[in-house]
Amino acid sequence: MTLSKDRRRLYTVDRGIRAFFLTVWTAAVALVALFAAFTWLVRQAYPVEFPQVFGQNLFLVMFVAAFFMIGAAICLSIYAVVHTHRLLGSAYRIHEALKQMKAGVKADPVVLRDGDYFRDIAADVNELRERLQPAGQR
Repeated sequence: MTLSKDRRRLYTVDRGIRAFFLTVWTAAVALVALFAAFTWLVRQAYPVEFPQVFGQNLFLVMFVAAFFMIGAAICLSIYAVVHTHRLLGSAYRIHEALKQMKAGVKADPVVLRDGDYFRDIAADVNELRERLQPAGQR
């Protein structure tokens, strides 16, 4: 089924998924921008004397900045893994139920975990499952 160009503009993806990916991309861009701004500000404040001003503390300043960047990257990675499991886990369960229905075997109902995406699609698949199966097999 091909949607016309005007109809595709009306079709929206799950708002939670869209918000998640926008949040991750915004956080990643903000992280890089903050590190760049920090480096630029330090260089502007101490253009020539940078190594002399911090002396032995230069390592500490850069270590703290690197620690912050690595910590933020780890947090973003964990956040992304959790949300991709919420997305892909529900898609996998729906896909398996559709494969069972296509094969003509008794399909198990699609049960999603709390917080999973595509709950509305899972409800529609479960309704379709009920309609396709004879009353004795339900």
